[in-house]
Amino acid sequence: MTGRRVLPAVSAVSDPDLRGSNRQARSAQTGTPHHHAGSYTGRPLMVRSRKQNVVHIADGDTTLVALARGTRDGLPVFGWGEAPAGLLTTTQLRAAGLSPAGLDPLALLVFRHRKPYARLTVAELYSAVAAAARPEPTEAQRVARLRNLEYAQRALRTCVDCAQEKDYRVPTSTRQCWSCLEIEMANAVEVAA
Repeated sequence: MTGRRVLPAVSAVSDPDLRGSNRQARSAQTGTPHHHAGSYTGRPLMVRSRKQNVVHIADGDTTLVALARGTRDGLPVFGWGEAPAGLLTTTQLRAAGLSPAGLDPLALLVFRHRKPYARLTVAELYSAVAAAARPEPTEAQRVARLRNLEYAQRALRTCVDCAQEKDYRVPTSTRQCWSCLEIEMANAVEVAA
């Protein structure tokens, strides 16, 4: 099995010297007593209330071994902060200058937002090793992008009443320039009076 690297699975601490809180560990190292040192219950530092399964994820020439919450659509499911380091979302790949480039996802990241009514969010995780570098845009693509941006900016500066392009963005609530808006407000006051 040359060329294959197996990463260790995340597990709870079973060595009695490594269990307990950080304060207890510091007080044991420094020799200074801690007022909660006698309240240790013997539980491991990292206790998960949900059942997790050990999964093996083939990532090119390496195999990632991790604890997953279960499976969904045949893919292992990880919670927030539980995914192996070699798996990235499309946003993380884009920030690294990479692209999934037609790769199938290897796992899923499932999480909820802080608001209680927020829906469950599912993000696909891709291999960082197998991801391809994002191609640079061609000159024609750059020119087309700049032309489209200029067209959008011109639309934001054009008044819908007088159809003149202003040197400022017209308010999005009325899409009118200030002079047309003043005229309309003056007409509204005259009609009301």
